Amino acid sequence: MTSILKADTIQDTDGNNIINENSNAVTIGKAADTVSIPGNATLGASGKTITIPSGCTITNNGTQTGFGGVNTPCFRASISNGTSLADNTSVKVEFGNEGFDVGGCYNNTSSTVTLNGISVPSYSFAPNVAGKYFVAAAIRMDGDTDFDIFDCQFSGIDNSRFAVVNRRYNSNSVCTVVEFNGTSDSICVQGYQVSGGTKNLYNSARDTWFLAYKIIE
Repeated sequence: MTSILKADTIQDTDGNNIINENSNAVTIGKAADTVSIPGNATLGASGKTITIPSGCTITNNGTQTGFGGVNTPCFRASISNGTSLADNTSVKVEFGNEGFDVGGCYNNTSSTVTLNGISVPSYSFAPNVAGKYFVAAAIRMDGDTDFDIFDCQFSGIDNSRFAVVNRRYNSNSVCTVVEFNGTSDSICVQGYQVSGGTKNLYNSARDTWFLAYKIIE
């Protein structure tokens, strides 16, 4: 036997509305109430909009999936050997030691490889998810010789650079926001110096590193 209960308003024993329907708008509880749903719940339907009023706060005490965004792909790598910088020549820095590589988009080898269907040059990052990424790198000179030009620069989809006057084991860093197409764009780091001779970069994970992560938009 099937029963149907028809009502516009359901109240508790004190006369407070528990459920109220008015002009196709359903209100559950009142402002001071806490509504608990112990089982699974589906809000809305495909193509519908769920609106959170201004001033409300969403508190997540569990695990969220499908919304909120993530900062991946992302990676961090450090220098794998004391890369030598020839005088007045841009040289790719060999960041061969991966700290982490979420998404597998960084090539820490000396050869071009295919990652996620993308041909990635040596020591380069090529995310397979389109969007804007924060990219940063730092390099340090291994030597106490002073000279006028010491550059840390990106190569590939972006060519941002930062130049300093080198003073005894000086460090240099550069950062930027880059938009990748997720299919072919890549980026690497180059060092450049003008000292009159070949100089080496300091072989230290703390001082010479390369990283990137996706920005949540």
